[in-house]
Amino acid sequence: MDSIPRGSKCTGNLSPGCKSCHQGRSTVIFITGRCNATCFYCPVGMTRMFKNQAYANEKPINRIEELFEEIIMCKSKAASFTGGDPLLEHEKCHDYAQALKNKFGSDWVNRADNAKGWTVDFNLRVSDTQDSDWIIDENNKGKGIGLYVNDGTRQETINFLNQQIVFANANYTKIYDATQEVNYRLTGKKDNLKLYARPDGVSTYKKISDVNFSKTSGSYVVSPRITFSISLLYSSLFSGIINVG
Repeated sequence: MDSIPRGSKCTGNLSPGCKSCHQGRSTVIFITGRCNATCFYCPVGMTRMFKNQAYANEKPINRIEELFEEIIMCKSKAASFTGGDPLLEHEKCHDYAQALKNKFGSDWVNRADNAKGWTVDFNLRVSDTQDSDWIIDENNKGKGIGLYVNDGTRQETINFLNQQIVFANANYTKIYDATQEVNYRLTGKKDNLKLYARPDGVSTYKKISDVNFSKTSGSYVVSPRITFSISLLYSSLFSGIINVG
């Protein structure tokens, strides 16, 4: 086992995920041995195959508390589901995932500080967007999603106080204090997204390059080749710079 992290001539080095598992940093949760496929390469042994028994790493578990004990003992920072076909026991997957989030989930959103001078990258997935007309529909307001943030020290998901960033196909919103002066940088890939904005007190969405943000001290630079299918709602509290491109 000591040689595993070095990989082999056949497979090369192990992936970061495999290394985390080997070092105990990620607990592997075997949901069930049940599976409707008959893959010739299946690595599941006969002691588990087709049997509806869950394991945490190599430990059989029958109660959520046993899963918690294994994770705490291994000092794991992550968990993954495997099988069999885990989705044949989709309720168990849901219950385990919910229990893990409730027990070990982070509550950073409620206490994060908006440090002055941050440069925040909003990494937007092209595949998660729809046509920009979806954004203008009044019925779709409030369906926001948090943004992934990396300030060089931590990676988190944020939204803004009295501001909102709305994605198509999203169904939750989080609040974040944006009263401090901050530098924001929006980045996107490809060219099939559109960016719309609505200043505080204005009801109509417009392309961000057409909007005058007179209530803020920020300047807004938009690359014509970058369009985002999101809406940005800025309040008078906001003061900052957004560079797109």
